Parts: sequence; C-alpha cells; structure tokens
Amino acid sequence: MKPLNTNIETRPYNKEVRKAFNQILTEAKAMLAGIEKEELRNTLSREIKPATRNMLIYEFISPLIYLSIHCSNEELFTIHYGFERGNANHELCHQTAYFTRAVYSATSKEHTKIDIEGCVQNDWCIIDCSALYEYMEDRGINHKFSLIKYKPAAGRRKMQAVA
Repeated sequence: MKPLNTNIETRPYNKEVRKAFNQILTEAKAMLAGIEKEELRNTLSREIKPATRNMLIYEFISPLIYLSIHCSNEELFTIHYGFERGNANHELCHQTAYFTRAVYSATSKEHTKIDIEGCVQNDWCIIDCSALYEYMEDRGINHKFSLIKYKPAAGRRKMQAVA
C-alpha cells in the first residue's frame, strides 16, 4: 500500500468535491428548516479530522436525509447520500426529491470547475433515514445533536404577516 498523501484536502479534485458537499449540506439544512415538525429538524453529525484514506470525513443524519463525505482508498473524496423513502401521497416527498436533485446539481460538470460527477457514490443508498437516525441517537457515542431552527418559507411568512 502506498503511503498516505498528507495533502489530501488540498488536491483540486477533493477541494471541488468538498465545496459541492458544503453546498449540498447548506441546502439540506435550509430545506429541513422549512419543516414545521420539530422532530424532523433534529440532526446528528460527526466529523473526523484529518481526512485519511478509506475513512468517513463528515456525516449528517436526519430522520429525512443522510449525507456523508468519505476519502476513498485512492485518496479521492466521495459523497454518499440517502433519503427517507415515501409513497406518492407522503407529505414530505417533495423535500426528499429536492434534496436528491441538490446532490446531483451541485456535483454536475456544468456547475463545477473540475468534473467531479464521479464523486457521487450510490453503491449503497440509505432509504430508511428515520431508522438510522433512531439507531444512532440511541447509541449517542460519536454524533453531535442539533435542532435546526424553524424558518417558514417566504410565502408562508407573508401570509402569516397579512393575517
């Protein structure tokens, strides 16, 4: 096995993947902030520094979505994601659909300086985020809990102000 490159974070490809990951994470948190139910805005996260080969770097878990960035054995960053599977009548399907579109939009070669489309990995995809969230919450070992503050959508706020 070749020695670990200590400049993993500064490689142009990895910097671009990290930038896209941060954009997706920001959009995910904004999407969750618009949900009224407090329990759906609960999140767990953990970060492992420094980035090392074949390891998790950052993980974000909510009852609706999952997002993580990893360093592969080849020292390239990869993004894994997941979403709570729902049926067509499920009230939150449009949020999870928005999230999956955000993953692919932020990593598309049309929106990045370097082609990083290959960084999105779907060799496994979490489709039961609520169960994963509950499991990790019960373990409570390595993750930090956070409640995303509720921020109603702009249209909803205007309607409340008029009423």
